Amino acid sequence: MKIYLQVNCLLCRYLLIGLLITLSLSNRLLAKGFHGEDKPPVALHSNEQPEPFGLYLREIPERNTLENLGLLAQQPEVDVTVKGLVLGEDGEPLPGATITVEGSTAGTVTDMEGYYSITVPEDAVLVFSYIGYEVQRIPVGNQSEINVTLSVDLSSLEEVVVVGYGVQKRMNLTGAVDQVTSEELQGRNVTNLTQSLQGVMPNVNITPLDGKPIQSPEINIRGTGSIGQGGNALVLIDGVEGDPSMVNPNDVESVSVLKDAASAAIYGARGVFGVVLITTKDPERGAVTVNYTGNYGIKNPVVEPDFVTDGYTFANMFNDIFFARDGLYPQNINKTQLFSQEYLAELKRRSEDPSLPKTDLDEQGNYVYYHNTD
Repeated sequence: MKIYLQVNCLLCRYLLIGLLITLSLSNRLLAKGFHGEDKPPVALHSNEQPEPFGLYLREIPERNTLENLGLLAQQPEVDVTVKGLVLGEDGEPLPGATITVEGSTAGTVTDMEGYYSITVPEDAVLVFSYIGYEVQRIPVGNQSEINVTLSVDLSSLEEVVVVGYGVQKRMNLTGAVDQVTSEELQGRNVTNLTQSLQGVMPNVNITPLDGKPIQSPEINIRGTGSIGQGGNALVLIDGVEGDPSMVNPNDVESVSVLKDAASAAIYGARGVFGVVLITTKDPERGAVTVNYTGNYGIKNPVVEPDFVTDGYTFANMFNDIFFARDGLYPQNINKTQLFSQEYLAELKRRSEDPSLPKTDLDEQGNYVYYHNTD
């Protein structure tokens, strides 16, 4: 390679000579640094001068070129399109399997039939993954079609928190999910599992229906769910809907509560009021273990109301309240029981005389009742 320079100015000529000397020294340094020996620098020749003045550089050795020194930009990588099919161990396609390029964020997913297509560099490594299956890494090379069969990963099932569709580590949870284990439920003197959940998890309201010791309370999550109709949480025992009062608290491994729409969405409209997932313990191999717990308790109401059991007392109070509110006497007590002042007077007479019959027939042949409300 020869370079010819035409110089018409004396000052420019001296500047150019200085520049060429600098290039010559740099060439010598490069030759020493990259080849380990002293090489002759680029020579200046003045015997072959073009008109009016001319200088040219002798051809630079190939080993000192910028390309050999690694200073030129490398050629861009060639992208290839890879297609294929992702199957499971049973030969069924895996829709939604993830295919990513290792070390980058590029990727794609398989369609409903398990097929995929992705454009990647030739030296890329494809990473195939699917929930519950082992991850596979395959270099692309010169392949244009890569079919993969993923194996089931049993270790992926051993997680921490039970959620709607399986289990998940607590650190990876994104929904409003609370869980208590059997250790937190021990030591509570209760007759059923639902009562043992009272006060354990926030926003889980346990409401007893009556005072019976064996009655299973209602479970409400995050307050009122609808106007007028209310609504209780969906309770699943090992994946099957059931009554938590029928579960022995000592057989429970964990209780998870799905509170928000994101975590309970898999149950659709049935889980709009929240979901309670009860997981029972698995039997252990080895010797038989028997645990016995005995509790005895008595429940009494704190205040016992004084009920009105006399029919006339109730009817007279109803008559006075109705007149005080509307300024009129009532015509009936409910949809079937007619009411009048004559009926009230007759009810008083029969209430004061126990010997009189409590039922009678009116002029139309209808039964009239004059007894107590108890």
